[in-house]
Amino acid sequence: MTFQPAPPLAQRLLRLARRHAMALSLWAVLWASLMLLVLGIAHREQQAHVRQTAETARTVLLARLAAAEHLLSLLANDAPAPHDTLHARAAHLQQDFPFVYVMGRQPYIPRAARADYEKTLSLQYGGPVRIRDFRPPLGQQAPWRDARYWQVAPERDYYLPLTQTAPDRHYPARFMVGLDLLANPSIGTAVRRSLRSAALAITEPLTLSNGERGVILVEPILRRQPRLTDNRRDNLALDGIALIALSSERLLSGVALPAEAGVRLAHTGSAEAIPLAAPARTEPRLAGLAGRLFGTPGAHLPQLRPDFPYRVEVQAPALPGNFAAAPWLAATAALAALMAAATSVLHTRYARARRRHNNPQPHAASTRRREDALLEGVTDAVLVVDSQRRIVALNTRALEMAATTRALAEGTRIDELLPLHIELATRGDDPLSECLARQTRVSLPAHAYVDTPAGKQYIEGRLTPFGGGALIALTLLPDADEGDARHRRDERLHAHASAYAQSARASSLAEMASGIAHEINQPLSAINSYNEAALAMLEDGDADPILIRTALEGSLAQVERAGHIVRGLRNFVAARRPELISVDVNQAVRNALLLAAPELRYTTTHVNTRLANSLPRVQADPIQLEQVLLNLIRNALDATGSQTGWGRITIASEACTGGVRVRVSDSGPGIPADVLPRIFDPFYSGKSQGGGMGLGLTISQTLIESFGGTLYARNLAEGGAEFMFELPVPRFEEPPCPTTSPQPSST
Repeated sequence: MTFQPAPPLAQRLLRLARRHAMALSLWAVLWASLMLLVLGIAHREQQAHVRQTAETARTVLLARLAAAEHLLSLLANDAPAPHDTLHARAAHLQQDFPFVYVMGRQPYIPRAARADYEKTLSLQYGGPVRIRDFRPPLGQQAPWRDARYWQVAPERDYYLPLTQTAPDRHYPARFMVGLDLLANPSIGTAVRRSLRSAALAITEPLTLSNGERGVILVEPILRRQPRLTDNRRDNLALDGIALIALSSERLLSGVALPAEAGVRLAHTGSAEAIPLAAPARTEPRLAGLAGRLFGTPGAHLPQLRPDFPYRVEVQAPALPGNFAAAPWLAATAALAALMAAATSVLHTRYARARRRHNNPQPHAASTRRREDALLEGVTDAVLVVDSQRRIVALNTRALEMAATTRALAEGTRIDELLPLHIELATRGDDPLSECLARQTRVSLPAHAYVDTPAGKQYIEGRLTPFGGGALIALTLLPDADEGDARHRRDERLHAHASAYAQSARASSLAEMASGIAHEINQPLSAINSYNEAALAMLEDGDADPILIRTALEGSLAQVERAGHIVRGLRNFVAARRPELISVDVNQAVRNALLLAAPELRYTTTHVNTRLANSLPRVQADPIQLEQVLLNLIRNALDATGSQTGWGRITIASEACTGGVRVRVSDSGPGIPADVLPRIFDPFYSGKSQGGGMGLGLTISQTLIESFGGTLYARNLAEGGAEFMFELPVPRFEEPPCPTTSPQPSST
């Protein structure tokens, strides 16, 4: 026998399998793990569905048993209805309660009345009818139609024979008419229990005349004796019993249950069970495997009723009926393949890195050559420095800029070779220190330059964190750009001038405040002295009215002097009255939001606007009105910035009587109660120390009043604060009520 070589394709597949044996093994393990995870999740969902099904079945059963109990009570307590009426009622009830099999009132027959009862039923059914017993062998269940176990009932003190069965369609079961329910082994126990307690009783599950399994509810029919005694129970006489038979197979009819779920009533003290809903015979693929791994989903609920020792049990396959195994097998196989491939790639890279670590010199040399090649390929001057600002590497362009050699440059601090400077620096600007400390990219400002052997040269560039140090890329600005450099210097000087002007304004404001305090303090001190003198004279008891009058007149003169100082200051501040023009308030709101956009962009605050359409125009200075709105928006932004989570600012405009109203509200902490009365006072700020000068709201109020309007502040009931101002509308522009609702927007 000679060996036949394998086909070339099979050989290639065999070699491929040997080469990637680890990856294939990993793929198989991952596939199995992912599929087990999918099966576990599906099994858990199936268990939840089974539990929900059991709860639904239990709720329906309790409701239907309660409905049957109510029907039985009506049947027992109402007056006996004519034969045809009872059958009509029963047929109508079965349309709403299909689980009711039969119902009726069964009479109490004393021994003396047995003959008359049997004669009456014989005439009714056209044949002999006797009170009978059905007694199959003990422990056996025989069909009701088995004539071997029917026998005439012996003499007893009284009987409860089956007489009435409604509706008409159950008359084929009249072969059971005359059955003594009290002596029957299946029904008699519940009947005797009902008679003893004078209340409802439920039989054990039994076979009905149609072969279905079910239960019978019985309740005694009692009437009062004509002669009463002291014993309440002796005052009641038995007229018979009312019964309702329920079919267990129809107890859950009309209820939407999963097709794969099997529902039954299980006895709490034995293995007896009544099937209520049979499960589907087909199971999804992999259900058997999931069942062996995770168990069969099931639910066992508590006993239904104290007088009915049965509970609901539900079982179902390990996987839902709609579980499609093929797509999951394909999806998990593909995902496992991706994970195995990624793991194989990572393992290969890890092995390569281990080899480099164990033999670093060749790798370090090749890495240095690649880095040098990359640096030389860049047209800009590029330097790499470490955390101590020492030059680690640089390209030829950087060497030309510094007019040095590589041997002298490497290892030298960059501050000695190419020091970076910022024109007109105010805070000791050092972009390299910022890049090293914060490990973030830093761009050089437009006014940066380096000192080179050729002199001062303006540069552009950026600093990027690199290996614990920084990579510096510099571009020399040519001499032809001297005009641009001069323009940049002018911009820097202008910024400096603005900063100095702002500082000077703050200093002047401080000096003005000091002067105002000094001027006001003099009349206040004089007022205090005059009042103290007047009080001292009044306390002596023998006061001279002329001296007291003189002191009070002096105090009034000083008050007038203080008022004159304040009026002079106010006239000085309000010397320039704004030029009022026709202004669209909504447009002013949009302009203010546009100005505040840079501040809002990096916050967690949403701005919502509800601007009414067709608002009349007001008379105001547009720039100053935008200044008021911007100040209110910034105050709201400060308020919402102090809280955690998302904040909200709402700006709304609306027409009011004779003018236009604008509201700016926020979701912040609100204005403290002690601050609210003084919120518009000059130099009073509700912010933390250093947070403001206390003039923003004062200026805003002054500007709104100069337009003829008013500015209010209040706290909202739902939280937060609201600033609202109203501006008058010229009479010739006062519009009717707005016809359109505000148009909301969000920022």
